[in-house]
Amino acid sequence: MRIINLVTIILFSIYLYPALSSEKFNLVPTKVSKNVYVFLGDNNDLNTTNGGAISNTGFIIGEDSILIIDAGPSYTYASKVIEIIKSYSNLPIKYLVVTHHHADHSFGISRFLEMNTEIIMSKLEIKRYLKYGNRTLRQLKALIGEEWFIDTHINSFSSEDKEYPLDLDLGNRNIIIDLYKYGHSDGDLVVVDKRSNTLFAGDLVFNERAPTIPHANIKNW
Repeated sequence: MRIINLVTIILFSIYLYPALSSEKFNLVPTKVSKNVYVFLGDNNDLNTTNGGAISNTGFIIGEDSILIIDAGPSYTYASKVIEIIKSYSNLPIKYLVVTHHHADHSFGISRFLEMNTEIIMSKLEIKRYLKYGNRTLRQLKALIGEEWFIDTHINSFSSEDKEYPLDLDLGNRNIIIDLYKYGHSDGDLVVVDKRSNTLFAGDLVFNERAPTIPHANIKNW
């Protein structure tokens, strides 16, 4: 299948990232295609200005429901994302796909656990999220400030074993989720919106910055 639009979790530096504060993330979604949007992350390293929001969060709106790609770095960030998405559609946020366990993609999970949202994340990465999450959260609080991580917690959650590629229907909008093992992480998920031929590649693709590799299998990647 020809992929027309490639949206990576570290996307193009030609977009200017809006100013942030610990009180409120000032997020503005960028339209990729009809009913496909992305909140662009800061292309700098995490710092006291960006609150750790250095990766992108996407969302796709179907006729019946909404799918979000990546939870972001904190409860506060995820809350703001949800607030903005609800201004675009009052449909239920049925799915959250967490591409891998790294903090900038997964630490907003705690907010989605308050909702009736199904979290899709590879079993390998759930294990790493639970194993390293609390230690990483303490490090982030010390590094950029506890105020960015109010109500952020590392929570266990139920997740059924899934066979990939996984096909979802948001209502006249078909989504394919596929698993790539032992690349950037042990279990990277990618999301394809078939209608717009848009691929959310997670951290399998980096643009305008060096890839992060603490859990990568370089040769296999």
